[in-house]
Amino acid sequence: MMIAQRAGIRVFGTGGLGGVHRGGQDTMDISADLTELGRTTVAVVSSGCKSFLDLPRTLEFLETQGVPVFAQAHLRSTKGVMGGLLFANPIPKEFSIPKAEIDLAINQAVQEAADQGFHGHSNTPFILARIKDLTKGNSIPANRALIRSNVKVATQVAIELEKLRSFYRKEDAQRKAEETGSETLTAIEAEGLDTTGILTHPEARTAQYVAINDGKKDLVLAMSDMKILSEAKPKPSWVLSNAMTAKVAIVDGNWDPMELQKLFITLKKANKSLKTIFEPVSVPKAANLFKKSTYHTIEKAFPHNLVDIATPNTFELSAMYTAAKENGFLECQEWWALVDAFGIPSTGARDRFVQITNAKMTDEGIPHQTIQLLPYIPTILTKLGADGVLLTQLMTPHDPRLTDSQHTRYILSRNSNGTKTVGGVYMRHFPTQEVVKEIVSVNGVGDTFLGVLAAGLAKGKALDSSLIDLAQKAAGLTLGSKEAVSPELKDLQEEFESLP
Repeated sequence: MMIAQRAGIRVFGTGGLGGVHRGGQDTMDISADLTELGRTTVAVVSSGCKSFLDLPRTLEFLETQGVPVFAQAHLRSTKGVMGGLLFANPIPKEFSIPKAEIDLAINQAVQEAADQGFHGHSNTPFILARIKDLTKGNSIPANRALIRSNVKVATQVAIELEKLRSFYRKEDAQRKAEETGSETLTAIEAEGLDTTGILTHPEARTAQYVAINDGKKDLVLAMSDMKILSEAKPKPSWVLSNAMTAKVAIVDGNWDPMELQKLFITLKKANKSLKTIFEPVSVPKAANLFKKSTYHTIEKAFPHNLVDIATPNTFELSAMYTAAKENGFLECQEWWALVDAFGIPSTGARDRFVQITNAKMTDEGIPHQTIQLLPYIPTILTKLGADGVLLTQLMTPHDPRLTDSQHTRYILSRNSNGTKTVGGVYMRHFPTQEVVKEIVSVNGVGDTFLGVLAAGLAKGKALDSSLIDLAQKAAGLTLGSKEAVSPELKDLQEEFESLP
């Protein structure tokens, strides 16, 4: 019982258990089985205590230990109850021995044991052996049958118990999810933010995320429950009403691929000046933007792109590029026309990539991958961890940077085929602003970076070095904080307001 409890096993079947021996009121010969049943939270299925013991006194002792004994019943919840349950399962009738016959054998065996001085631990083996002899071996098939029957009943009890536990787990999860959702809304409102646009789902759990970091504070394992997003289908009317007055919309990769594209289509339909941002979330979900569906992104290349900005890390960028390539996004005519309009030499741009970034980044294919995705996402901010951020951007013919000498070194290429929608490609590496002396957690760093960017764009700030550098500075604060988002961000408010 103790081993079963430690292993998380709540039900087990056995043959017969010990009890109060005959004359136990004088000898105190009482099996430890009974006291263990009183303190171990395990349900035991057996055919009762051994029949040569004192059955009435055994039942009385179990009662004093607070052990419920059932002949037929379902398990009650044992939450908070420090004790076991005993299920008495009779021997199948076809294998049972007539009471008169077995009583005669038991009484003779018990008497012989007393006459021959068998006591304590030697008593039970002697009596069982004599009962076998006196019944001419009939007790053996009876014992085998009762064990098989007990295992069967124990299995049925375990199944019913798991049904109950599953039901209560679901109830607990639902209650905790409701609490989590309410607490989240309360926290958002406490910050003075408007929550009228937040949808609630009465039958779903609030999204949950758990991260495990190693001794170096790097993320090694993440577990999440985003089912509410993968199954939810926001009504277009709700999206339209909230998007009409918005300036920035962030959509992350947790959504179902089809719903993801529907969201971007609806957002652009509602507000053509709205800046749409795609946050990949993770490597597996980064690919959701480039999965084939009814709403095929191939038809949405620049200047009809659904996504304006994406903020992947290097691994997510690679996943996006691979998905786009495997699903034909880098082969259609619209894509070829735009890539040709970029004006990148046919011999490649490795030397320029190295000049703007570095050899390591170039060899890893990061600049190349961003270029390949530009026709669908005209602004890509690739997060490079300790190496900063790489901005890759499609420029229109009227972009002032094309004629500004301060930006000349960041212009990767210029359009040379007369295409009216493309002016060239801008690529700039932004090193980290400050070295964090002590990294506390990498969790929430990307969200902080994106949050500052989105807040700046919503305030009409330019997506330039000032905003990107401040976003990196804010991310550094979170990197040194145990909170998901550093409370010290408020100290950057003045600097934020002064951005151009």
